[in-house]
Amino acid sequence: MLAGAVAAPSHAYLFVGPEHTGKATAALALAQALNCTEGDGCGACRECRAIASSNHPDVRVWELPEGEKTFKVEQVRALIAAVAYQPYQGRRKVHVLAAFDAIQAAGANALLKTLEEPPGETTLVLLARSLESVLPTIASRCQIVPFGLAPEGAILETLRRHVPLPDDALSVIARRSQGRMG
Repeated sequence: MLAGAVAAPSHAYLFVGPEHTGKATAALALAQALNCTEGDGCGACRECRAIASSNHPDVRVWELPEGEKTFKVEQVRALIAAVAYQPYQGRRKVHVLAAFDAIQAAGANALLKTLEEPPGETTLVLLARSLESVLPTIASRCQIVPFGLAPEGAILETLRRHVPLPDDALSVIARRSQGRMG
């Protein structure tokens, strides 16, 4: 689904699944693919490197403020104001709203108009743990992308490629991950 999104991107995606299942990683990979100058997210061009280092002017990740349990209406209004601007450097602006299920109802409602009529060169990516935690009016305006738990074998294979530890230690890590690659 996301590979097709590069050719014809939607204005809004809702990535839904348990924590540590790759939602934030996929959101940044999508941002890279949408702005890559060499292909579909090469990871090596200027745009991809800037996004990977959280240093791209057109890609922003909105996290819960430290010590807060919810996004406040004021924070959502700041996001809405930022969405109004055209891309500065890349082809598309991408705003990733992490922990979207922690948004207050008033903030979610404030975002509705932006989801209905977003600027043409902007993509919003909302990250949530469950579809039930998102207002139906928000979910209906997004392309829903489900994320699930990974099989233990897939986690083990990834660990083998990236972590220089003995196989028995990697097996324990894969088992204890409970399907969460992160």
